[in-house]
Amino acid sequence: MAKDAIVKFEKGASSADKQKVIDDIKAAGGTIVRDEHVDSSIFPYVVVNVSPDQFSSLQSGLAGSKVVSHIEEDKEMKTQ
Repeated sequence: MAKDAIVKFEKGASSADKQKVIDDIKAAGGTIVRDEHVDSSIFPYVVVNVSPDQFSSLQSGLAGSKVVSHIEEDKEMKTQ
């Protein structure tokens, strides 16, 4: 079953570098769910929908990237 994931970009990443990551995700079969914050100066990110295998591949393939700082499953957060 596919899942949504947050792909957080490094603040200094160029628009071209971020677009390449997005294009690579799409080429691997993922879809972009939300991209309105891709160029945010505070928290640049996109939400993607990928299979569990694609999620694992993204995490390992982009580890140490100069463009992507973090990838995590998008899930509801609750405060107590």
